[in-house]
Amino acid sequence: MRGSAEVDDSSLARAEEIANNLRLALPLIRPSGTFSP
Repeated sequence: MRGSAEVDDSSLARAEEIANNLRLALPLIRPSGTFSP
C-alpha cells in the first residue's frame, strides 16, 4: 500500500512529540535515577 507513506509525515511528527514526552516523563516515573529540572 502506498497510501501509508503519505500519512507517515503527520504520523512521524506525532511520534516525535510522543517520544519527546516519554523522554521527559520516564525520568520522573522511574525513581532509580537523579531528578533533574
